[in-house]
Amino acid sequence: MRSPVVAVGPDSTLDEACDLLVTRGLSAVAVIERGVMLGTVSEEDLVHRAEIGTAAPRRSWWFHLFE
Repeated sequence: MRSPVVAVGPDSTLDEACDLLVTRGLSAVAVIERGVMLGTVSEEDLVHRAEIGTAAPRRSWWFHLFE
């Protein structure tokens, strides 16, 4: 983790989070509200997004039996 921590607020948009990831060369940013860390947003979170049409297809429960 870098110091100072690069963070967004819970009301930040995906565009704002993505902009920080790209411009700062980060793989994740903290989500902080009133000094309390609520979680993180990472590159992994943004790879498969239903909002942008890249959601991973759901497989049937029986498919997992053969994995």
